[in-house]
Amino acid sequence: MTLSRDFLAVVIPAYNESSTIFSVVERIKNLQTTVFVVDDGSVDKTGDLASMAGAIVITHKNNMGYEEALETGIKKSIEEKFEYIVTFDADDQMNIDDILSCVSLAKSESLDLVVGVRSYYNRYSEYMLKLFGIVRFGLQDPLCGMKLYRVSVLRNFLPFDSLQLVGMEAAFRIINSGYKFTQFNININKRKGVSRYGSSLKGEFFILKALFKSIKFFGFFSKKI
Repeated sequence: MTLSRDFLAVVIPAYNESSTIFSVVERIKNLQTTVFVVDDGSVDKTGDLASMAGAIVITHKNNMGYEEALETGIKKSIEEKFEYIVTFDADDQMNIDDILSCVSLAKSESLDLVVGVRSYYNRYSEYMLKLFGIVRFGLQDPLCGMKLYRVSVLRNFLPFDSLQLVGMEAAFRIINSGYKFTQFNININKRKGVSRYGSSLKGEFFILKALFKSIKFFGFFSKKI
């Protein structure tokens, strides 16, 4: 299955991912789709390598964070009038075939949102976030970096992540507003290198902070806002 260039955009936020970004972009480009890499102030060759592999690279002069990188890529994709957007990680943990699974589900079931469910989690805080996601939204892995959005729906929920919820806010709002979504299992490869969230404690802190903000804004039990 191949995809037309105006049908789907794949958005990849990237910060110092020179060891993996070329391979990730090259394999996605084999699907004959458009890839936007947001180079979020990297100090290595992330942007150059992504461009060499065939991505359209958008560069942040300074490191602005994961949420801002996603925001930049999402806005650019919406401007270019794609039908769907898939967000994807730069660290080579995700499998390219799962992009096709996302699209197949969205097309066959006329879905507005598709969310991946990872085969394992890196941090204890992610299990807490999973519990919140299930209770509040029926969402097993809200933190998963692979999500598909129907652009005609997503454009109604910008800014994409003004609450700084590690890329979860738009999905929460879409589900909370009653749009049609599903989730599916994806396999995760072992990460090469260090997470963009740094040390284990630092990563746990960022995720717990996002969890507490999510509970504060959306509440813990299902309720329209």
